[in-house]
Amino acid sequence: MPREVIIGTSDAGEDPADPSQVLAQEMPALSVVEAHMQRLRYDLCGDRHASSGYAARVSIPASDLTRIASLVDLLDQLRNWSIEEGTTFVEEPSRLAETEAPEAVVACVCSGRPRLMTQALSVVQPMLRHPQTAWELRRVVCEVQRSRTQHANSTSKKAREEEKEEGNAAELNLEAEDGTRGDPLLILLADIVAHHAGAAPLLAEALSTAAAVVQVVLHDLSQGETEEVVFQRVRSIADALYATPLVFHIELAMRRFAAVAPLQVNGVHFFAALVDLPALTDDGPARVPSSGAAADDSGSAHAVDATRAREEREKSMGPGEELPEESVSPPSSLADVVAHSDGVLDVLQRAMQLHRHLLSLRRGVLHVWCVCAQRPPCRVSLLRHGVYGAALRQVSEVGPYTMDVFREAAEIVGYFTPLLDVLQRRSLLLTLHGILQRRPQLEMIEVVLALLVAVLTVVSRPSSTGDAPHDRTHRHPHGDVRGDAGRGRRGGNSDPYAMYATCVQPPTLPTTSPSRVPATVAETEAPRQRCLRLSPLFWQPSSSSSTSSISSTTSRAADGDTWQFMLQRCALPQLVSGLHGYFSACEVVDEQDAAAVERVCALAEAVLTFF
Repeated sequence: MPREVIIGTSDAGEDPADPSQVLAQEMPALSVVEAHMQRLRYDLCGDRHASSGYAARVSIPASDLTRIASLVDLLDQLRNWSIEEGTTFVEEPSRLAETEAPEAVVACVCSGRPRLMTQALSVVQPMLRHPQTAWELRRVVCEVQRSRTQHANSTSKKAREEEKEEGNAAELNLEAEDGTRGDPLLILLADIVAHHAGAAPLLAEALSTAAAVVQVVLHDLSQGETEEVVFQRVRSIADALYATPLVFHIELAMRRFAAVAPLQVNGVHFFAALVDLPALTDDGPARVPSSGAAADDSGSAHAVDATRAREEREKSMGPGEELPEESVSPPSSLADVVAHSDGVLDVLQRAMQLHRHLLSLRRGVLHVWCVCAQRPPCRVSLLRHGVYGAALRQVSEVGPYTMDVFREAAEIVGYFTPLLDVLQRRSLLLTLHGILQRRPQLEMIEVVLALLVAVLTVVSRPSSTGDAPHDRTHRHPHGDVRGDAGRGRRGGNSDPYAMYATCVQPPTLPTTSPSRVPATVAETEAPRQRCLRLSPLFWQPSSSSSTSSISSTTSRAADGDTWQFMLQRCALPQLVSGLHGYFSACEVVDEQDAAAVERVCALAEAVLTFF
């Protein structure tokens, strides 16, 4: 007769409900960790009990492969312990910090051997999650940087002795140095990325460590850390990014190794964490440099650069054109800096195109775009780099198992709705129409109806008094669309292409006879050059009556075209009315589905009220 047999490593039966059988996870004994660290120090500098300060003096030949392999194995065990300390034992004293493990890890990072540095950086990331080991890491990195500075400047023996006597005071003021001179770990990572630009595994680990530095600050902020401490740490990160070319080297690495998926994912995670940092002007003064003289010099330099940039923009623009507001106001957060960095936006766009199968990368890129698009001064820059088109493709491509990605992409599209021209509105309406027909999921229907409400809010309903949108020249595609154009009239209210402009077009200049046009202008300026003189995105209409009349006429024509497209091509009232009738009459058993059905019906009613 068959019987049930429990196979296990213990004679007693395992009962998950019995608390006596739950094995508590414990860290290894302090003696075991100390013995492991003695082996690591012996392989590094030949002394099991080496005194503090050896991290900057470690030199490992490239041919000593056995020594490098032994150190990599020892660091692997150290990584497991650091992960346990950073997760399970984060509230307890760190045994790795008591045995001076952070100094050995920093020595491996500064060894100059790419394989060893890669393994050491993988240990640094979990060490940052424990406050004690994180503080020790920054202290040792500051000592290494101080030692390198002394060696580079070739200071005298007397000056070295004085700095050695003042070492304790400098260590006590470590937090102040971090706040004024930048995060030492980011400065070290910038040096590593710059000197090892061809080692893809090392670059991927360095980018992951840089992302971990920023993510730890965000985690502490979510756990209730005081705002003063968080702002100090955010300012240290901002100072490090301004003082070092770290972002440039990260962008360069993502361009060079575009096919390396781990490097691309880590780079995207770094920028996704960077845009989540709070602005430095939200609860206090803006970011200032460390010293007074440096503040005056850098402040005047930034002012001169801003003035020169403004003068160049004014020279490149037309006589009736004004500077947009976003180019005048300085950036108040790192999200503004990322949104106006052409190289960063390009590498994010390229990473999205080459690694579309990686959901974490796609989610990170969309998060960067969403946070940047929430700020109105950043939307024009994002629109110029094709962020709207990429987000719209994500809305039409993602499946029902990635609802968070769909929601974020739809949110990005919603931010750009007021900036769309007529053709972009048509493509958006066709996309939403297709989703309503192909995707029966409640969550997707809810998001699509919300986007329809956003579009209808922007597009004003044309009146029935014979305005320009109802004129035959704008309505009939094969009738009198070129009636006035054949009689020599250009622009004005009867321009058939005025409705397709991205924004308000500049007022047309009065036509002059060919005899009055200078010969030099007629010879040097082709019609195509005159048409492409400036982008419509940057056209800001003045307050004159003629320009305002042209603006209102163009806007009415665009709204009329969009309205007719919704009624005739997409049949949105009939489609939304059918959805409303179906969901209002269906019986729902689940409470969560009932709430979703109520939201869908409410949004459908909001859409139908516009018609």
